[in-house]
Amino acid sequence: IASVLGLLLGLVLARGLSALFSALGEDFPKGGTVIATRTIIVSLAVGIIVTLLASLRPAVKATRVPPIAAVREGATLPPSRFSRLGPVVSLVTLALGILLLVYGIFASGLTTPTRLFALGFGVLLLFIGVSLNAKRAVRPLASVLGWPGTQIGGSSGSLARENAMRNPSRTASTASALMIGLALITFVAILGAGLRSSFSDAVDKLFAADYAVTAQDGFAPFPKQTDAAAARTSGVTAVTPIRGGDARIFDHNTQISAVTSNLNETVDIDWVKGGENVPARLGLDGGFVNTDYAKKHHLVLGSPITVQVPNGRRLQLRVRGIFKAPKGGSPFGDVTISTAAFDANYSKPQNVMTLINIHGGDNAVNTARLERSLSTFPDSKIQTAAEFKQTQETDINKALNLLYGLLGLSVIISLFGVVNTLVLSVFERTRELGMLRAVGIPRDPHDTGTLQRRHRARDPVGNARPVRRRDNRGRRACRGHPRASRLAPERAEGAAVRMRTDGSPPSGGVRRREAAAYLGLALIGVHIADDNFVQPQPGTAAVDHLVSGLVPLAALALVAIWYRRVGHGARAILTIAVGAFGVVIGAGEAVYYSIAVGPSGDDYTGLLAVAGGALLVGVGVTTLWQTRRRHSSIWRRYLRRAIIVVISVGAAYFVFLPFGLSYVFTHSARAVVPEAKLDAAYENVKFSTRDGLTLKGWYVPSRNGAAVIAAPGRAGSQRPARMLVHHGYGVLLFDRRGEGKSDGDPNEFGWSGATDLDAAVTYLEHRRDVRGGRIGGIGLSVGAETLLQAAAQSHGLKAVVSDGAGSRSVREDASLAGWRNRAEVPTSMVVSAGVALFSNRLPPPQLNALVARIAPRPVLFIYGEHDQPNVRGLTPKYYRNAGDPKELWRVPCAGHTGGIDARPREYERRVTRFFDRALLGAR
Repeated sequence: IASVLGLLLGLVLARGLSALFSALGEDFPKGGTVIATRTIIVSLAVGIIVTLLASLRPAVKATRVPPIAAVREGATLPPSRFSRLGPVVSLVTLALGILLLVYGIFASGLTTPTRLFALGFGVLLLFIGVSLNAKRAVRPLASVLGWPGTQIGGSSGSLARENAMRNPSRTASTASALMIGLALITFVAILGAGLRSSFSDAVDKLFAADYAVTAQDGFAPFPKQTDAAAARTSGVTAVTPIRGGDARIFDHNTQISAVTSNLNETVDIDWVKGGENVPARLGLDGGFVNTDYAKKHHLVLGSPITVQVPNGRRLQLRVRGIFKAPKGGSPFGDVTISTAAFDANYSKPQNVMTLINIHGGDNAVNTARLERSLSTFPDSKIQTAAEFKQTQETDINKALNLLYGLLGLSVIISLFGVVNTLVLSVFERTRELGMLRAVGIPRDPHDTGTLQRRHRARDPVGNARPVRRRDNRGRRACRGHPRASRLAPERAEGAAVRMRTDGSPPSGGVRRREAAAYLGLALIGVHIADDNFVQPQPGTAAVDHLVSGLVPLAALALVAIWYRRVGHGARAILTIAVGAFGVVIGAGEAVYYSIAVGPSGDDYTGLLAVAGGALLVGVGVTTLWQTRRRHSSIWRRYLRRAIIVVISVGAAYFVFLPFGLSYVFTHSARAVVPEAKLDAAYENVKFSTRDGLTLKGWYVPSRNGAAVIAAPGRAGSQRPARMLVHHGYGVLLFDRRGEGKSDGDPNEFGWSGATDLDAAVTYLEHRRDVRGGRIGGIGLSVGAETLLQAAAQSHGLKAVVSDGAGSRSVREDASLAGWRNRAEVPTSMVVSAGVALFSNRLPPPQLNALVARIAPRPVLFIYGEHDQPNVRGLTPKYYRNAGDPKELWRVPCAGHTGGIDARPREYERRVTRFFDRALLGAR
């Protein structure tokens, strides 16, 4: 019967899968449903055989029960003759699974089939080994993990704990089914996130063009004549076609691609060997490969490669370059040649994609121009970088959706096993549960009213009247739940009532608040662990976040431990404080990035942290309201509450809010690259820091042999950069670490900014248009502070303009005079401590001492008349401590970094004259 029902259900699922594929854009051929005879026979045979095999072993074991033991309830089956080998076999299976996994992951030189076999078979053995050994770990684990349930769930929790320990084998089989389901969920979730993340990172790293031309479906080839049409479009500065075709290399069929000499203008390639001029040196007999292909076939620069094309010709090539492809792949085949060589040997050369750079970047006007130019090619489609990424991710999402559907079916099947086990465990204890109900235990263990009524009914002495407890307005009586504490029944001998330490029975409201508090703490902890260890920022690893991850997690664990050990007032303070922190860290990071660029990565757990924080705040407020004192003098109550409010507001303003903001300062930064408004042609550039991060930015080539770094970032520094471009200076603007398209963790105060600037200086020193190390820097606000530190610690910067330099940590704030400034030192101390904790680094050195090291290189200090207090106090001090040559300009009527707005002509004259003298030697 089950086989027939399964066959019918399979037909329904076939219809469902057809609808699913249609929704995913992959329609099945239209036609009627075909049911072959073999389908019916196989379905019935499989169902019957599986049922017989599944029931055979239990039936054989049941026949071994002695007749006398069979009449006793819960008879134990005798062990088989092979039972002694069970532990050994299970441990060996588990060890083999672990060894195969380690071998498949870490062994070098394995072929792909061998590695896949080791990983797949290792996972299978690991599943089997864990399932076989699970029953030995059930009792101790259930005893430890079930203890919180006994405290929260009362009698129900105790019964659940005992059920789990009652039959270890059955509990282990249930846990194994659940383990497999969760493992599949985790695998597919990690696979999906990994595929999307790898592909997204690959596009971000490689895609330096403004537009991409592809076929309408995103994958099919399209005519190469689109190149000429795109090149004729007004404003286009570079057109780079990428062609593709089949070839046979090293006796294997593979893909070959072709590019033009201007490839580096539209694609950021990480060249390992050969240099950036590889595309220009390919000619008719050159090619380049990626590092994996070179390692597999032992290729180095100059190695010969024989390529057989579809028409039978053999091309003799030499390796001219080797590049490192991102984890998410690249648009190139195993071997890439020039378009000239490709067109000469392929009868119908076509493009796979075409990359385009255009003056002004991607905007509505340029998109319309390109669409008009390509209107004669209906099979082609013009896309921006974001649209290109979305199109390419479509097929990944289709495959993942199919996996999710199959995963859902497997999880449903595993849930049947879980439900069956739970039903059996409850059915076995029917008699025991009936006895508990007979002695007065209610269905709801939190139903204290029923407990008290039944307790009074059974009292043999007749003291049915509850004893009213006096709290005497004392603190001790308030630690219990106030409503339950006033009606505490006297405990009769043998009564099955669990009492609190103050004599009151368990309160359902208290338990629900405790459960909600633990849930909120768990949600915040999950996000902290996810953000620091599971999905850290690009370019960083889990080991870089040990302090910022472990310390908050340890603090949350302490809060969870202390929560049940303190009174209601302390509970409320803890939950409100931690809850507010959870809301701040989730909103400041996850909500911001979700709005700016859409949720991804750890943003999902960040949104859970917001929910957890709000839950904790609600628990704290509810605790305060339900445990408030209502029996003392009204004046005393409201005076006490007013004092508590004042202290709480002060603590929130001076401690909790600054500490929460320090998390935001180290986890949130500008998410998108702003529109370039430099009034000049620029290059998309990237360079690496000494700690291994890749920073990306724009560079306007120099016309006078000198270059200036504009900091911080590519947003606020564009106006002074544009001013310097008009005077012939090369200007470099780049995203700071953790900002825009750059790797690393963000830091609003620029504590790692000097390291980024050192890498920028090194990049400019290798530019041919920058002569004799003529490199300067202009910084606004935090950019000014990081430039001063970089200039003091290295000699690459020959001149610095500091506009609006203030404090970066408590080290500078503590040096300010005046009672108002001193009053802000405690808050600054909290912010500095929080930033140090969440950025995993100590505050940078004090600028007062550093600026003296810059001399004899000149510095121009600028600040506004109405600037921030710390800037007005510190910039003159920096000027006094700096050595000659130096200048100081206090801009009248200007706010923070507002000199260029208040006095634009004078600002331009002073800054350009300063750089002309320092970098060009002008008088």
